Amino acid sequence: MGIVARFLRGCTARDKTCFIVLFPTPSSYRYFAATGRSATQPLLDEFDRNGFPYLNLTPLLADRLGMDEICTILTRPERCIGHFNEDGNRLVAELVRTHLPIDAALDRVATRSRPSRALEALRSEPEERKQSAARAHFP
Repeated sequence: MGIVARFLRGCTARDKTCFIVLFPTPSSYRYFAATGRSATQPLLDEFDRNGFPYLNLTPLLADRLGMDEICTILTRPERCIGHFNEDGNRLVAELVRTHLPIDAALDRVATRSRPSRALEALRSEPEERKQSAARAHFP
């Protein structure tokens, strides 16, 4: 956990809001689909014990992909290997954006002298999106 703690301390020192994003492997995704349990649960428990903010993509991807296999969003779907393809990257970006700790981002950005267009866009986000951020694992 030392590297995670150092990463998060570095974020704080730079006045940034950071969190860990956990990507599933095809086998861990299939395990979750079959059992409803995360193969990374011991790691998630450790993050919770240490108060590390994280976003576990496995259940979010399962909700979005439904019965489709994770292979459809990989660069080599025929062999179910590779990195995320364009559709996968788009989906991951959307999921991360939906679960960003918006209030923390607003607090950090609000200390700057001039609001950015990004800040204005965050301020105009629908309440549902702000509430969904609160359901992510951000202590």
